Amino acid sequence: MTLGVYDHLTCTSWETVEPHYQELLARALPSTEAFWAWLEDFAALTRVVQEFIEWGLIEHTRNTSDAEVGARFQYITGSLEPAIAPLHEIGRAHV
Repeated sequence: MTLGVYDHLTCTSWETVEPHYQELLARALPSTEAFWAWLEDFAALTRVVQEFIEWGLIEHTRNTSDAEVGARFQYITGSLEPAIAPLHEIGRAHV
C-alpha cells in the first residue's frame, strides 16, 4: 500500500476500522522492504484514525450541547480509543 491509502477511511464505526488493523497485524514481514512498507502503512492508518479522534474531541469541546457531537464523543472515548489502544501496542511490538 502507499501513503494516503487510508485518507478516505471513515472511522465512524469500529467495523470499518478494525479490518485495516487486522490486515496490518497479519501481514508477513519477510524483508526489510516489507517492514518499511508495513511501518509506512501503520503510520498512515494511525494518522487518519488519530485525526478523526482529535477532531471529535475538538468538536465536543466547542459544542457540548449538540447531541450528534456528543454521540461521536461517546463513541470515540467509549469504543474507538479503547479498541485501538491494544492494537497500537501490538503494532509497536512489530517495530
